Order: sequence, then structure tokens, then C-alpha cells
Amino acid sequence: MFRLLFLLLFLSTFGVVHAEIFTVSSQLDGGPGTFREALEKAGANGSAETDYIHFAATARLVSLKSPLILSSHLVIDGTTLPGAAFGLSDAKVTIETVIPYTDYTERTALKGTAINHLEIYGLSFSNFSAAGRGASPIYIAQGTNITIGAVGKGNIFLTCDYDVYLFKCKTIKVSANWFGIAADKKTAAGPAFGGTLNFRLCDDIMVGGDTKEEGNLWGFRDYGVMISGINPTTQAVEATGEKCIVKNNSFGVESVGVGIGARGYIQDFRNVALINNTFLGSGGFDFKNIYHSGKIQGNRMGIRSDGSKSYVYSTIGLENCSNMIIGGKNPGEENVMANRVSFGPGTPGVSASNCGDILLQRNAIYCISSMPITYKSEKSKVEIPVIKIDEYDNGTLKGTATPDAEIEVFSDGECYQCDAKKYLGSTFADAQGNWKMTIPPNVGFTASATLNNRTSEFLGMSLQMGNYIIKQPTCGQANGSITGIVVQGATAIEWRNAEKKLVGTNADLKGLLPGTYSFTAFLGTACKTQTSTWELKDITPQLYTDLMKIQPATCSLENGGISNVFLSNLETAKTKSVSWLNDADEVKGTALALQNVKGGNYRLKVVTTDDCTVVFGPFNIPAEGAPVADLRKMLTEHADCDRKNGSITGLIASGKGAITFIWRNEKQDIVGAEADLHGVPAGKYTVEVKDQGTCGSLFYSFIIEEKNGITVDDSAYDLRNAGCTTNDGWIKNLKISSSDRLTYRWTNDAGLDVGHQLDVVNLPPGKYKLTVANTYCIKTLEYNIIRQSAKIFPELTYKITDAACGEDSGMITVQTSGIDAGTKLRWTDATGATIGRTNTIMGLKTGKYSLFLTDEKECEQHYKDYTVLRIEPLVMDLAEVNNQADHCAMGLGAISNIMIKGGVAPYQYEWLNDREEVVGRLPILANVPYGFYKLRVTDNSGSSCNFVEKGFVINNIGEEIEAPAVADVKLCSEGEGTIRVLNPVAGNYKLYQFETGGQALMENNTGLFTLEMVKSKSYFLSLANGNCESKRTAVPVTFAEKAVDVPSSFSPNGDGANDTWIIKNIEQYPQAIIKVFNRLGNMVFNSGGYGIPFDGQSNGKILPVGVYYYTIQLATNCKSISGSLMLMR
Repeated sequence: MFRLLFLLLFLSTFGVVHAEIFTVSSQLDGGPGTFREALEKAGANGSAETDYIHFAATARLVSLKSPLILSSHLVIDGTTLPGAAFGLSDAKVTIETVIPYTDYTERTALKGTAINHLEIYGLSFSNFSAAGRGASPIYIAQGTNITIGAVGKGNIFLTCDYDVYLFKCKTIKVSANWFGIAADKKTAAGPAFGGTLNFRLCDDIMVGGDTKEEGNLWGFRDYGVMISGINPTTQAVEATGEKCIVKNNSFGVESVGVGIGARGYIQDFRNVALINNTFLGSGGFDFKNIYHSGKIQGNRMGIRSDGSKSYVYSTIGLENCSNMIIGGKNPGEENVMANRVSFGPGTPGVSASNCGDILLQRNAIYCISSMPITYKSEKSKVEIPVIKIDEYDNGTLKGTATPDAEIEVFSDGECYQCDAKKYLGSTFADAQGNWKMTIPPNVGFTASATLNNRTSEFLGMSLQMGNYIIKQPTCGQANGSITGIVVQGATAIEWRNAEKKLVGTNADLKGLLPGTYSFTAFLGTACKTQTSTWELKDITPQLYTDLMKIQPATCSLENGGISNVFLSNLETAKTKSVSWLNDADEVKGTALALQNVKGGNYRLKVVTTDDCTVVFGPFNIPAEGAPVADLRKMLTEHADCDRKNGSITGLIASGKGAITFIWRNEKQDIVGAEADLHGVPAGKYTVEVKDQGTCGSLFYSFIIEEKNGITVDDSAYDLRNAGCTTNDGWIKNLKISSSDRLTYRWTNDAGLDVGHQLDVVNLPPGKYKLTVANTYCIKTLEYNIIRQSAKIFPELTYKITDAACGEDSGMITVQTSGIDAGTKLRWTDATGATIGRTNTIMGLKTGKYSLFLTDEKECEQHYKDYTVLRIEPLVMDLAEVNNQADHCAMGLGAISNIMIKGGVAPYQYEWLNDREEVVGRLPILANVPYGFYKLRVTDNSGSSCNFVEKGFVINNIGEEIEAPAVADVKLCSEGEGTIRVLNPVAGNYKLYQFETGGQALMENNTGLFTLEMVKSKSYFLSLANGNCESKRTAVPVTFAEKAVDVPSSFSPNGDGANDTWIIKNIEQYPQAIIKVFNRLGNMVFNSGGYGIPFDGQSNGKILPVGVYYYTIQLATNCKSISGSLMLMR
């Protein structure tokens, strides 16, 4: 009765904790009916049950001056406010801050630390933006089970710096919210540098949900989703989460027209997923440090719901990721990445760096940049497949790839590049790596290869034009060029002139005249690059003479000159040299101004850095007082080849007295003494004109050219030396001309004829003479052909897989990225038979294999030998195995001494129980319970038979355990009592109500049990080790008014016997009150419980011998015991 009254009193005083609904009715920051008061009441109500915050119609706008503090087990639901929601949204309550923008006071609306089970619905957050940045309407640290928004209960985040900031939180769901979108769903709202979700060191995250209705909408923000394990204080990665999912969201909304400027990023997780999201006018996603797996499926980037174009700023980036799946074979799993805002050529649709397995399937990736790369993998942790096209013929595609790889082929998009827009089909490469597929004719295409969940980079053209060089033509010659364009992956290259005529099919175009030239690269027939066009101009130097000034010389003095001449039309060329030449071709000046020269004719010779040579003039400097020659009527008759029938006539001279003429040839021999010169061969001639004056002679030079001669131009001839093992040298492209018919005769150094055409081929090493003749003359030319030396190839990385499983399964792969693409490979076995021509040979038995390389000059050489060994089968030797049984199911079983032979070390061990759970990874299995176990051993060979497994059964052995001895239990009445084992040993003691059967009431390893005892119950005690258990011992429990034995005397004299007053069975009453009085009634001993027995002293003083009196109150429901006590010494 007493207990019942006490319970009723307790409940009436303190009440019962239960769920409450707190209604917000005020718009103010604090006070009665405010949001702040409701949260304070919810916090005071405890967290045993969930509390709810609802809103009255008068609280449609709540203005805050400082953060509101959140508590656990709380639901804040703005949709409870009566009336319509804001616009097209779910929100009904606006939460805003009244703190000025320039005030650096904390601008958080809802803030919580170490809270559990929080839900926030139907709120519109506005004006949480500050000049100092970093304002967040929701800030939670170390929370669990956080839900922000739900279908029909979404929140709106308008002008906020960072909408939701979570730190060290777990189990998070953010659904059906709008970020940066006004309630009309048409207007963008937000700061230019704002962000939305910033989660640090969080785990178990869902952004969006499994249905489209659960997806969040993003409007105008700089940053969208930022989730990482980086602590913002230390800037170090301090946590790796288990999973993060972003699903069914829209980053950018068609009705708004703007989206997220920067890429979202997720990093530092074991598992991630980006599923069924839409990106319009937004950035894509980057993933970093994904350690176990990731899925990117069903996303649409840069495409509206009706299929029309939108745009994105970026697509997918991966860094240090493993087991990523992008797209898939099932309908709806493929991703669309299109219409990226181009920031230049070469931007990949999917970029990966330092990653493991990456699988791409059925994705549409197109219109990414002006020269796209569908997928680019750099610093891959694994060897990815390779693929190339060897032949394309009107719809038939042939190529090579990593053997057994699956080939996916795509047709081109609407841009000019070879994009992967439409999946056309799949095929497989055979064991030699060859593949073939038929596609619609006249379409662009690209393809990829996939093997073992690893996808190659896509076929496509790589075009690098940043270092191209234009050499303008000069001197009216075809010596211009466009070089330095780097093209990879093209099946054809076209250069066309202004008349659309094909003028080149290689990346470098040389031998160009002035004109317009256009470049296009093709993959197939319809897939091509954008056409690039250049205009080349003749930059032959020109001489400006309108202001020329000629300074006459005096007699034969060197005081004449020419000045005020200028060069033009040099453009990119520069002047290499300038020289003034007289009639004797002597250099008389090396600057544009000619000074201090004699009278006579002078020519200006200009040579540019492009090796264009132009001669201007002659320009005559008069010699005053010297003879004067009139050259205007002079005629030159050129001489036939090797004949003396040339002449120079019409020279007229005047001067003082008689005039004399002396003609000399180039050897300074006198060949004439008249004004006219006749009967001389071709050559250079100088005439000296002299009068009888005092100024001396004049000198003029003339050239009689060779007529009907043979002109040889070998400036661009082609001489190829003989191959390292073949006589395939040649001499071609000599340019020999004559006005008469020519004959040719080639002879070797033995004088034997080897050809009678201008081009001669199939020459062995040696000296060769070409004799060219016409009716008038003969000319001879000599050339030397040598034997080419073999090319030196670099060291190539290789991998040998030895034969295993009793099969011819060896494989050798060499990496050929370090040699020219045109290098040919040939493999031979030990017999010399050719067995392969690709970088990989498979199906090999043990033995030596040789690799031969042929360079671009068709020179084959033995490169290296490789040896394939045989891996012995993996065997588990159980001859010495030790199977140790478990003992009483205590988990003491063990298996050891298993020997592993064969295979390739190191071995990996895996012990599994009967539930296929891994219980060990060492050669020895120890401390396990009895049962079935399986050992699976895997070697390091990577072969198909690289594991062996064996099952084992560990038995259980029991033991006979002696029943425990138990001290008598004597109680004064029903109530709390203690059962104690005498001399306890190691093990587990179990207390039962029945002698057999039933569940244990209590158990421990001390043998000491305290419990409520009643007269109607019996108690039994056993000792157990594991599943071995003794018989149960009955516990003797008696009830008596005097439940303790109180001695009537004791002798505390220090002899070790009876020195303290021992009250037997007092330990059953830890709350007993024992008091001792002397004969005068003074209390000399008082103890609550009897942990320290009475020793005949009081406050440290020895009591005298005599009679003392005691009272013992064992418990409130037991009668008090009293009596006398004799203290003796």
C-alpha cells in the first residue's frame, strides 16, 4: 500500500513525458507564441517521444534576430499553417532574418548539435545572405536521421549563401525542395556566389529519392552539391562515408532558364550513385576518392524533356575512383551528355584520373566541344583495353582491339565531330583482337572496347593545332608550307585549295604557292572536323626607289653612292643579308645605303631568312670626267651549249680622244679589242672602256647565257638509301630541263648500265653516275647510295602470363605506345613459325617466343625473346592437418598445418562458415566454435584455376562439471537476499527457479546473486562452461525472525582469534543498521551495513572490558534484534 501511494504521489508531482504539439502563432523573434518559445518547450519536453511544431495563420512570416536551437525527435511542419501555399510550391511559412546585410552577426535560422530524428517541412528561407558570406539557414552538427523536405512538404531556399550545412551527420535525406527558385517556379532567386548543400564528414546520404516527385529542383546558384570527408578547419580528409546517393533531381529547371554554375562534387565515400538526374544550364558532377563502387545512370545533361537543346557547363569527372559504372545495357540506364558550353577543344565528356575499373555502356555523349574526347583516362591504375580502326569501306567497319573485348559502335551527332550520340550495336573482338561490324553507310561513327568491366577510350580524332607553323612562299616559288598540326585517329586528311582541288592528304602541307588552303580530317566519310582555312601570300621583298638618291663619283675615285632606298613586303620574314654587287660580282656594300664606291653599275642583292634571294638593278653611278658608255642599244646573243657562237654588240662610248675597248672572260683572258664581241661561248665577260683623259677606265660586265643547254635542279630530289636487308634504294624527282630532247643513262661504279629513265629504283649500295645529253651538250651527275642501319627501338613494357590449369593459356602483351604507330610486329615460336602480328599473343604453351619489329623503312629486326613458364596446379596438402575440436562450444576450435603447393605465391586465404561469412584470412583458423568451415585459397597467377577449396568439420567435446556448493540463505522476511557460491571457480553461474528446464533467472561469472526472494519460490544454481553445464544445486533459503547469528561475546586482544564481533549471515542485509551502547546508554559503535565489524574500539580508543548492549535493524520489514554483548580482553 505504501509503494502504491508513493507511485501516485510521484506521478502527480512530475507528470508523464509524452509527445506534444506546439503551435507557433507569433511572427516575433521571441516571446509567447513564437517559434523560439515552441522550440524551447520541445527541448524541455525531452526526447523520449517525437514533438511537433505547427503554425497558425498569424505566423506566416517569422522574423529572426538570432539562431533557433533545435532538439531531438522533432518535426517542424510549415504545411500545417491554414491556407494556400506560396505560389506553386509546398511552403507556407517564411523564415527570414532581419539582420542587416553588412552585419557580421551569425545569420543562421535553425541550428542544432548532437540531435537525433529531425524533420523540416514547408518552410521558405529568405535573406540569409551576408557580406561576410557563409550564412546558412540550416546548420546541424553531429546529427542523425535528418530529413529536410518530402513529397508535398518541400522547402524553398531563396537568397541564401549556403542553404544547408551539415557537419558529421548521418542518415540524411533531402527531398522535394527548391533551391534558388521563387515560388512562381519561373523566377531565379539567390546570390551570385551562393551554394546549396554543403555536407562535411557526413554519411548515409540521399539527395532526392526513388521517385521523381522526391527530387529537388535547383535554380540560380554558383554551387549545388558539395559533399566530402574534408574537415573545413584542418582542410584534411578525416572521414570516408559508406554511401551517398543523388537521385531524380533537376539541376536547372526549364521554366527558370538558369542553373548551377559550378560542378557538384562528391568525394571520400565507399559507394556513390548519380541516378536519373537532369542538368540544364548547370555543371555536372566530379567524384573523388570513391573506394568501392559507383553508379552513374539515367542522367540527362544539356537536353530538355522534349529533346531540344539546352546546355551544360561540364559533365562527369572522376579522380581516384574504383569500380565505376557509367550507363548500362538496360533501358533507361544510359546517360545523355550533350551541348556543353565549349571552352576550347579537347574537353572530355567523361574524364578520369588515377582510377581503377571504369565501365561505360550505351551512353550518348555528343556536342561536348569543338574537338571532343568522349572519354579520357589518365594515370589509370589498371590496364584498359585499346581499340582502333584499320579499314572503313562504305558501311563496313574493320579494326583491332584487345582480344575478346566487347565493341560498342555509335553514330555521330549533329555537331562536326565524331561523337557518340546513337548506339548502333555491339560485336566482339576475336582471340586475335580482330573485329568487324556493318553500320549504315555515310554516317560518322565512333566506338569503344570493354573487357572485364574496363572500357577503352573512344575512337575519335585528336586534333592539336596550337603549335602549327606557317611558312609563306617567297620569290614566286612553291616553297610555302603549313606544318605542325597533330592529328590522331583520322582515317583520312584533306587539304584543298581555293578551287576545292585536293592538294594534300598528310597533316603537313608543303611546296605551296600563294593562295588559300583548307584543312579537314575525317573518321570514315561523314565524320569530320571543322574545316580550318589559311591564306598564304608571296612575301618576296620589294624595293622602294621613288626617293632614291644617286651620288655620282669623280673619275675613278670611290666617292659615289646610292641612298634613300627601302625594303617592303617582308611580313614574317626577316632580312638575312643585304649586299651591293658591282659588274664583277664583288661585294661593295652590306647596307641599304651604298657609300664610297667608284662609278659603274651596281645591283642590290637581298636574301631573307626564308632563303629567298632577290636582285634589284642595275643602278648606274656616273663617273664625272670619265668615259661615258651608252648601253641602251646593246644586244646579247646567247651561245649554244658547248659552242662559241655567242656575241655582245651595240656598245657605244664617248670621251676625250680615242676610245679603246678590251674584253676579258672570267679567267681574265683577253677575248676581244673592239666595241662588239663575237664568237665566244656562254659565260661572264667584262669590257674595259678607256679614253685619253685622266680619269681612267670604265668597266662593265655582261653575261652570255647558255642556249639549248641542260638545266639541272636537284634542290628537292629524293634519294632513298637501300634498306637494311633489301636493295631498294632509289633516286627520284631530279628536275632536268632543256629546249632539246634529252637522253639519260645511269651507270654504277663498275660502269654497267642500271637505267635509262630519269628516276632509277631498286638500287643496292654504291656510287651512281647520271649522264644527261642533248644535241648540243652532255652533263654528268654523281650520287651515292648507302645501306640503311636498323632503327633502335626503346625498351617496351611487357607482361607475361604463364600457362596454367594444364592448358596452353599463356599470354604475352607488350605496350607499343612508345614506338611509331606504323611499326609492324611479328611473333614467332621456338620453331620460327609466325604466330601473331599484334601486341598481344594468347593461347601459348611453355617455351620461348620472339618478337620482331619492322620500322617505317620496312627494316625488320629481332627485338627480344620472352619465355612463358607453366604454373603448377594449386594443391591443398592435408597430410599434416591438425583439426582441434571445440570445447563446450566455447569457440576454441582450430585448424592448422595445411600445406599449399603450386600456383604463384603469395597465397590469399579465406575461411568461410556454413553461412558463407568470412571468419578468417590466415593459413590457420583459430578460436572458432564447432561447425562446418571451408578454406578457399587463391594464388597470385590470375588464371582461371587459381583457387582451391576444401571443407572441414570442427567437432565439439563436452565435459563433466561439478555442481557448485552454495551458502545457506537465511532471511528475516521476504525481500532482497543474496545467494553466494562457496569457493567460486572460473565459469558462468546460472540461477534457475526450477531444478530442471526453464530459462535462467540470472547469470554471471562471480557466483553472487542478489534478488527479491519470496517463500513460494525455490532456487537452483549451476555452473556452465560454454554449452557444458553441471547439475543444479538447490539453494537452502530459510525465513526466521532472527535471521542472523549474534555472538554474545568476543575478545579483541590481538591474538588473532575472536578479535572482532562476527555476525553470521549479516551479508544478506547490506542496508542493516547495527548500534552498540555502553551501560550508560552512550553509543560506541554505529554502522550502516556491516562491511567493517566491531573491533572493541570507539573513535580509535580501546573500550574497557565489560557488558555492552546492541540493536540490529536488518530491514524495514524485519523486527529489530537487541541483546547484550560481553567484551573481554
